[in-house]
Amino acid sequence: VCFLLILNAILLGVRVDIEASRGRSAVPAALTICETLLCVTFVLEVALRVIAYGRAFFSMRGWKWNTVDISLIVLQVLEETLSNAFEDEQDAFVNNNYSAVRIIRMLRLVRVVRLVRILRHISELRTLVLSIMNSVKALTWTLIILFLIIYMFSLYLTQL
Repeated sequence: VCFLLILNAILLGVRVDIEASRGRSAVPAALTICETLLCVTFVLEVALRVIAYGRAFFSMRGWKWNTVDISLIVLQVLEETLSNAFEDEQDAFVNNNYSAVRIIRMLRLVRVVRLVRILRHISELRTLVLSIMNSVKALTWTLIILFLIIYMFSLYLTQL
């Protein structure tokens, strides 16, 4: 599953690059098929886990990750469904309802969040991420001080 999550993130990056450089219509069909197969695989994986654990799936150790997985998979299925539904009407859809296209793109990005699940298996990476998360407050204050210093010098130098 870990390999499939990484493959999913790589394919998402390739898709975004192709759409940004050549437009949405230039995305190869093979890429779309691979993304759909990965979506089906993730749905089957969670379905098998729900069947295997039964009710305990939502109360056992790691139940929060299970809930996150189900939520992300539902969003991925929604994104695949919306993308396929509006694939034929792409130009009219983009011109008339740009906010809906943004929603579809945001749903694509949510797929990468599943990579966070890998963190619990790699202790060094988890330690590094937790260290970064714990230093965010100090980083914020450092950036504020840096901004104030730059601002003060810009005012001073403009007055010369």
